[in-house]
Amino acid sequence: MAIAVSGRKMPIGGLVAGLGGVVSILGAFLPAQTASANGLSISASFFDGNAGKTICVAAIVALVLVGAWLTGQKLPLNKVAVSVVIILAGAVVLLVVAANYGDITDGVNLVNKYSPGAASVGMGLYLTLVGGILLAVGGVLGLVQKDS
Repeated sequence: MAIAVSGRKMPIGGLVAGLGGVVSILGAFLPAQTASANGLSISASFFDGNAGKTICVAAIVALVLVGAWLTGQKLPLNKVAVSVVIILAGAVVLLVVAANYGDITDGVNLVNKYSPGAASVGMGLYLTLVGGILLAVGGVLGLVQKDS
């Protein structure tokens, strides 16, 4: 399966994985949790720890491979290896989100229980989760799609 973009056929798996890489990086910068009380508001993104760096490195590795895949560049890796690395990048993003999910939701619940303010899970967590899923799905599509 491919989509014609400017008269050139682009594999759907590459496009999905590319979108996943961009969404993962964007999500890493956005707040993963927010809290506000007494007129003050704070937020925390994955970059408040090392998680943001890990997410971005995994997504950038995937984006470099996706860029080469979509432009037809010759790589020292075959299509299967490129797809597997993209799947692994998606898995790294998802593992980082999963590892931080408990701390984020515990913090939100703690603030909501003991504070007169309100806390919530931020858009960054959800976007990063979606980005990791898109990376993994794009890599899987790369494995199962026939070359056209």
